[in-house]
Amino acid sequence: MKLIIYPLTFPKNADKKEAVNKAISLAEKIDDRKKQVFALTGLYTFTDKIIDDKDAERIRRNINMTKVEMIFSPSSF
Repeated sequence: MKLIIYPLTFPKNADKKEAVNKAISLAEKIDDRKKQVFALTGLYTFTDKIIDDKDAERIRRNINMTKVEMIFSPSSF
């Protein structure tokens, strides 16, 4: 939950957007797939007013990724 709320703790929108990007990167590194999806969907939901289209697509793509896609994903190299 702290990871989900983290971007909203910043007063400036630019700082919030940077924190969203960092939080997505951290969430992508979570080994437990259920926890990873929980964190990503939470980020997507709580930051809907500040998230840009690129980060939103990154979250959607990661949530919908199959296990085979995860093996060949560039972020796994």
